[in-house]
Amino acid sequence: MNIAIASRVVAPLHGVGGLERAVADVCTALTDCGHHVTLVTALPTHREVDDSLPRVDELITVPWADGRLLRRGGVLDRIVHYPRFVRRVTDALRAHDMVFDAAIGHGAAAAAFVPLREIGQVRRLLINPHGMEEFSARGLKRSLLTSQRALVRHAARHADRAIALDAFLVPDVMRNLGLPRERVAIVPNGIDVERVDRLTGPVSPPTDGPPTIVSLARIEPNKGLDVLATALGTIREQLPDGWRWLHIGDGAARPQVEAAIRRAGIGTHTSLLGRLPDEELHRTLADATLFVHPTRYEGSPLVLLEAMTHRLPIVASAVGGIPDKVIPDETGWLVPPDDPAALGEAIHSALGQPPAILRAVGERGRARVLAHFSLTQVVNELIALLATIPPRG
Repeated sequence: MNIAIASRVVAPLHGVGGLERAVADVCTALTDCGHHVTLVTALPTHREVDDSLPRVDELITVPWADGRLLRRGGVLDRIVHYPRFVRRVTDALRAHDMVFDAAIGHGAAAAAFVPLREIGQVRRLLINPHGMEEFSARGLKRSLLTSQRALVRHAARHADRAIALDAFLVPDVMRNLGLPRERVAIVPNGIDVERVDRLTGPVSPPTDGPPTIVSLARIEPNKGLDVLATALGTIREQLPDGWRWLHIGDGAARPQVEAAIRRAGIGTHTSLLGRLPDEELHRTLADATLFVHPTRYEGSPLVLLEAMTHRLPIVASAVGGIPDKVIPDETGWLVPPDDPAALGEAIHSALGQPPAILRAVGERGRARVLAHFSLTQVVNELIALLATIPPRG
């Protein structure tokens, strides 16, 4: 198949967040399966490493913005520049003069394929709305994202299928995009387990030392890191001496999280590590005791699959597609979002389990990844879905 993929971001050209990595991995896997993949994205914002670029047949980059007056990726940046980016993607592919057997648009970038569909240049169209932050946001942020919601819905109306990243997200996709059940297909995010194992290297046997709690996310308000700080503050005296919280990632809300850490009195136990190279990131996960994801709202976070691949037991918010991965008392523990007391209790309870129990929870998490979320399996599901859609034109 000739497959076109459009995304605002992709790893490593725009960093290595969950969306960025998911897009890159699918592009590479489709190419490795023998499909001709054309990837269209924004001009790079990060210095890429050649051997970490997604493997595609053609990479087309177009300008995201005409200047850098707005913080890249922020709400104002997206509402101002996303429509222009979509038009530039459309123009670039129209000039490319290739008929695509299938096109996959990530988020609002899927709208770039609608005009191409009307002229017969795209024969099948999928939209993957991912976490649908524009629909989950609250207050002023939600109001500001009205135009982006309209763009996503416009693309969904013209798509053959919208992808829900797991069964728990199907009702959200139907409601947010205004689609009937038959036009929503479940294709989860996948993880390249072999790549993670290569990056990690040999894993040392677990030790009986003080526990290390790890979290991994952009430091943004919706990630709930202030909730985690408050939760740890409530149980700090009940945890073993020498416990640590390591957070991987950075973002605009870092000052607010640092203030929450000071209020909670856990500064001597906490390290905000910022962004880490992939090898160091995965070694940090491999050496941890517990992974905590205190998000306020989420789609289907890839970071959970990464943590589960490292055999880490999970404590996470019961939002979005997380319950499809974190099965209570099997692969981890779920808590209500924005509830520091419940989160603290769950962390304390998890770390109070015998080491053999924690290891068994972690092993079941990795087994669940291998059974349901391996990248090879997910790409096969994606190709099977495209095969069920009659081509237009």
